Amino acid sequence: ITATDPYGNSSTATRTVIVEFSYGMTGIIPAKTNVKMGSSNPLYWAWLDANGNPVDTSGDTQMLRIENCDTGVIVESPASDTGSSDFRLKEDNWWQFNWNAAVPEGAEYCAYVSNSRTPQQEMGSPRIRVR
Repeated sequence: ITATDPYGNSSTATRTVIVEFSYGMTGIIPAKTNVKMGSSNPLYWAWLDANGNPVDTSGDTQMLRIENCDTGVIVESPASDTGSSDFRLKEDNWWQFNWNAAVPEGAEYCAYVSNSRTPQQEMGSPRIRVR
């Protein structure tokens, strides 16, 4: 933007505006918070619009991380592959990841997900105890 006053003095200013698309989040909802070692445990989540309705995020890569809640050691960190039966977007715009809890028993694990459109936002799960 350039402005000039009545005396012929001018000045130029540049302003950068960053617009980020933001979703609301449901948090990760595990099917069970107590699982047997090696069993499958579906994890569900959805990205929400301003009215709280799940939105189509089929074009966004989902980045999931599962870690030991106490040590922070990552035990799984896949990115979405919607063709996989382990990682899929359902018709109602909810995501599902089937986590095979092949991890040491007696620990608690936390899952976190973000997506490629809003990687700065991350949502988590309640603790999942593996026995």
